[in-house]
Amino acid sequence: MVGECVESIPADALVPAKTSAIDLFTSLSTPFGASFFVEDEGEVVGFINAFGFMKVPFRLCLFAVTIELEEAALQVALLSRNEAWRALAPRRQGKARRLWSLLSNRPLPDSATDPWGLIEVTDFADKVAMITRSGLVEGWSEDRLTNTFRRAQLLRNTCAHTNTSHQYSVMHRLDDLRATTVMPNY
Repeated sequence: MVGECVESIPADALVPAKTSAIDLFTSLSTPFGASFFVEDEGEVVGFINAFGFMKVPFRLCLFAVTIELEEAALQVALLSRNEAWRALAPRRQGKARRLWSLLSNRPLPDSATDPWGLIEVTDFADKVAMITRSGLVEGWSEDRLTNTFRRAQLLRNTCAHTNTSHQYSVMHRLDDLRATTVMPNY
């Protein structure tokens, strides 16, 4: 019988199915050498190795985390939108005005005083600049905020590219970001 010939699976090669993907990913000591059997209710239901974390579903998960961070920055900026808008450099304000006009297919009225729509069309770096320069996040220094968002932007860019050197660095980008902020478990 085959059952009498097989080797048992060592306990350290089993991972519970409910383990956070990010926790498992960041705990790999050798990113491309570790392999695990996935166990659910005492039954082996699958197999995962580090290459599984380079596949699109996991990269999308990480990309989504960075988008959530950008959305959080937008919401913070909108809470004090006039102050946030004033913190943005005039050149970047001009870019937002042009993009708003392009997207709405009409010129921005000169009388427009509420920057709500303008802030919504700013890019990642602009949102970072607005909330860091205006001090809208209590308890975080400008350096810490800038550093966290820079790391998130690097992780986002890394997840968007598919070559091997970028994929290998996903783990390092994620570790960098986790070191500066609290991230949800996925």
